[in-house]
Amino acid sequence: MTLCKKLEIKILILPFFCVVYALRSIRVSIPDDTLRDIDLLIKIGRYNSRDEVIAKALNDLLNREFVKINYVRYLAKSY
Repeated sequence: MTLCKKLEIKILILPFFCVVYALRSIRVSIPDDTLRDIDLLIKIGRYNSRDEVIAKALNDLLNREFVKINYVRYLAKSY
């Protein structure tokens, strides 16, 4: 199997034109303190699962980073 085939993201199309992206599993090591904080967020009802907390955190991080990258590109073009 080629590398491109392994990285391919499959899209499932459901009735009513909903698009669902298949998710990949990864393994991460998280410090105990952070895991306790995540569990607290779940316990107080802010999130439903550890997966949801971590996915939200990663999404927020990537959005911030790409905003910074786009800003730097904008500045570079303006010179």
